[in-house]
Amino acid sequence: MRILRNLIFAGLMVTGAHLALAQTSAVVHLAVQSGNGQVSCICFTATLQQFQPISVKATDANGNPVANATVTWTDLSGQLNMGAATTTTDGTGVATEPFTFTVFNNFTSTGIPYDIFNIQASSNNQSVTFTETQSLVTSQGASVIAANSPQFAGALLADANLTANVGTTLATPIQTMVAGLNTASNGVPNVSIRIFNLQSSPQLTCAYVGGYSDPGSVLSDAHGNTSCYPVFSGSGSGSFYVLVGGVPGAGDIATALYLQAYGPYNFTSNPGVPASFQIVSGNNQVGSIGQLLNPLVAKLVDANGNPVQGKTVTWTVVPAGAVGLTNGNTVTDNNGQVTQSVSLDLLASAGAAITVSLQSNPSISATFQETVQGALTALNKISGDKQTAQVGTAYAAPLVVQVVNSNGPVANYPVQYLVSGPVSLSSSTAGTNANGQASVTALAGTLVGTATVTAIAGSLTASFTLTVSSTPTGPSPNGLTIISGSNQSAMPGAQFGQPLVVQVNSASGPISGYTVNFSTTGPVSLSTAAAVTNSSGQASINVSAGNAAGAGTVTAAITGYQAVYNLTVTSPGPQITAASFLNAASRQQGQLSPCGLAIVTGAGLTPDGISDYTLAPIVGRYPKTVHNLSITFGGIAAPIVSVAMGATNPEVTLQVPCEVAPASSVPVVVTVNGGGTATANIPIYAVSPGIFQQVMSDGVSRAVAVRADGTFADIGGSTSYDPTNPVRLGEEVRFYVTGLGATSPQSVTDTIEDPSSYLFQVENDVTGTMAAGLPGTGVLLQNVSAHQAPGLIGVYEVMATIPSGAPTGSNIPLYIGITPAGSSTITWSPNSSIPIGQ
Repeated sequence: MRILRNLIFAGLMVTGAHLALAQTSAVVHLAVQSGNGQVSCICFTATLQQFQPISVKATDANGNPVANATVTWTDLSGQLNMGAATTTTDGTGVATEPFTFTVFNNFTSTGIPYDIFNIQASSNNQSVTFTETQSLVTSQGASVIAANSPQFAGALLADANLTANVGTTLATPIQTMVAGLNTASNGVPNVSIRIFNLQSSPQLTCAYVGGYSDPGSVLSDAHGNTSCYPVFSGSGSGSFYVLVGGVPGAGDIATALYLQAYGPYNFTSNPGVPASFQIVSGNNQVGSIGQLLNPLVAKLVDANGNPVQGKTVTWTVVPAGAVGLTNGNTVTDNNGQVTQSVSLDLLASAGAAITVSLQSNPSISATFQETVQGALTALNKISGDKQTAQVGTAYAAPLVVQVVNSNGPVANYPVQYLVSGPVSLSSSTAGTNANGQASVTALAGTLVGTATVTAIAGSLTASFTLTVSSTPTGPSPNGLTIISGSNQSAMPGAQFGQPLVVQVNSASGPISGYTVNFSTTGPVSLSTAAAVTNSSGQASINVSAGNAAGAGTVTAAITGYQAVYNLTVTSPGPQITAASFLNAASRQQGQLSPCGLAIVTGAGLTPDGISDYTLAPIVGRYPKTVHNLSITFGGIAAPIVSVAMGATNPEVTLQVPCEVAPASSVPVVVTVNGGGTATANIPIYAVSPGIFQQVMSDGVSRAVAVRADGTFADIGGSTSYDPTNPVRLGEEVRFYVTGLGATSPQSVTDTIEDPSSYLFQVENDVTGTMAAGLPGTGVLLQNVSAHQAPGLIGVYEVMATIPSGAPTGSNIPLYIGITPAGSSTITWSPNSSIPIGQ
């Protein structure tokens, strides 16, 4: 059978082929960029009738693209016509390979329903594998491979209401199954499923779930099943198709290539709460009177940086009349952007401030600064002229000028700088501050001589004369010693607590007046690039932390000697809100109760990186601290079950301490790496039932249900290893739930119930009144009771009898409820489902 032969051949090629060595050692990661999972078919239903080129992206250790890297392409199947054995990455790190397959017999047979081809791309010992499929056709000309209509939450996608806030990743996936006739009926693996949007914004994409899928797509598993978790971006209403085995087009479904396309489907991405404006373009322009400037563009975003659509904004000008506006109010588009065109008036000669603000909350605003050219009256030198510095060292004082017009100093005016001679500047442009002053720093070059730096503002100029001198004579250095400042840490954006002090030594003692140069690696910045030693032979500089966490170094150097300081920028700490807390079984936001299991999700919860993610112990109690991560509820430490990556952020599964009293606001403190902390106040309810689910043999999640014989209920599959095993009418069944609250005897945090409790009939029974039912049928389960699940922490075992009059089927809805002791109100879990048989 050809499909098996191809796979065996691919395996032999992987283990035995001598692939060409990569040419670029900078490549440390190779990722699929496009083209994986294609299904070509020469049939009337498919628009992808020949394979499209495939591509990979090469990046270095910092995640930056690597240009001019050699990528080797190997046809592991031995049946394709490859474009070239090697290609080279472009400026974006992408390398592309075309390939074709000649179909000699396009008709399917029982043994050969389709062909599978594997292509390996490799560079610098990094590799990825593409899987491409050629579907053959039936005698009627139809593809032997086909996907079922997309499903969502057990129903057709066409019947679903896909609505969420911008930036959300749905916990429920869009699901399909790719299968076909004959051998293909077992499911076709490695077929891509992607979302094709009919508008630039808003958009849905499939969350990345690993493997070799194209960005924004997923691949079918060994049984042909796919799960695409939709990610919402942009805001507003839009439409999309689901493409099977294809590649995207250019915004029109007519341009897309695919085996099948389902849709269009509608969705809505709700804008978040406006938090701030970002200036996109048009700031700090200088023009003549009456001139129409380039458009001013601002973007309204929420707290997570997502665009906010459909909000009315107001434009104001100070001084009034300094610029002409095309319109006073505008509404943010689907990208959260508003645009304004302005023309300058003479009143703008001192500078005009154009502010865009949210009409409903004017405190959310951004201000553009614009100025009339040629209206300046003076450009004054303030400091920095006629300085001298040794070769390779920084000048002691910055070069400062002041821009003035008839009304005084001019703020936010761009000053240009030109250099002639052996000097370099920190920047070629600087904007004036509130005092009208602009500043740059200068560094002496390697040649002795004189340099001129000219500042230019409009038609005005000011010149600085700088001298580069040779290194002074005196004792020769014989060493460079760190005095203080190494092995410090600081939060992002903060200055390190101690200056870096280094001492230049000689045989005669410390050397004064000697220039020490400083350089950096990593996320740190220097107050100056050079410093001169004092009378004690010591030079000192200050260092600030950058915006990203990580290790950095500062190297102090003189001719022949250097000293290295090690510095650390620590994690900025976790980012959580009340919405970060989920019921561990149902994933409902905010549904937590004492002793129950919960999930905390948010950025910054894994201080030591992905390699330190932690799974629950096989046996034993749960730790209170995992890799310097700890969480307290009302000051009580929570046992941590696991730390793992969710769809978008790290997720910490934990037990809410049993000692926490239910309240409308309980402070939860998350501490990361011993320093970064975050606090959120959340409600803790007496009960918050959620039913644990498992993925059954058909790929659908249903309630975990244990039958009377100890077997797990299952819908059943196609082999003897996963037989059909529904719960039965009249049978006592055990379900597993979290959030049932208090028990008697009271359960204790991070402990299991007394292993001998069943002998004395003193199991940790819930104190509330239990109920369970089959919603939509009017049927309630019988003999419902619950206690702490034997051997499990934070989990309750609910026992109930399936009534003889219950409906049967594969997806019978189920919910479980509890009325807390002392209350008359029942709280129901979200619906799950179970298979029920006769």
